[in-house]
Amino acid sequence: MAYSLQAIISSSSAFEETCFEGGNVVGLPQALSMLLFTRKFLEQRKFPLRPLMDDDAKTLPKEIEELCARIAGHSRAAYVEAEFFGGAGTQGCALFQEGRRTEDIQIHGKAVNHALRFLGVSVAGEYDEFAALGLGKFRDADSWPSI
Repeated sequence: MAYSLQAIISSSSAFEETCFEGGNVVGLPQALSMLLFTRKFLEQRKFPLRPLMDDDAKTLPKEIEELCARIAGHSRAAYVEAEFFGGAGTQGCALFQEGRRTEDIQIHGKAVNHALRFLGVSVAGEYDEFAALGLGKFRDADSWPSI
């Protein structure tokens, strides 16, 4: 069964004052929220689908980078991507703090957990940070319920 994720994760307060038409902001444990890149959101903004999963991706498209920087204005945010099929797959992330990217883009099998540690996620008795936030509950962005 396939799994995909494309989202920006930050503190819940980072999403309170901005409307993301076509996007779905979902509350997560540990005072975090996630802006899911739904099909509608991608189409409206003309964002590419999971650009870090392209071969040799070294950078985010300018528009996604700017959105992440804006969300991380006075805090931290992480852009994350993942895709799996039958247990095999890959992940990518870009980390932002106070309006700027903090390090090179990461693309490896633990990139999402790397991003979640950057955001301060506690494993809290779960297998890893990914499980602690329940990111495996739904298979794609359009399956998550709106809040």
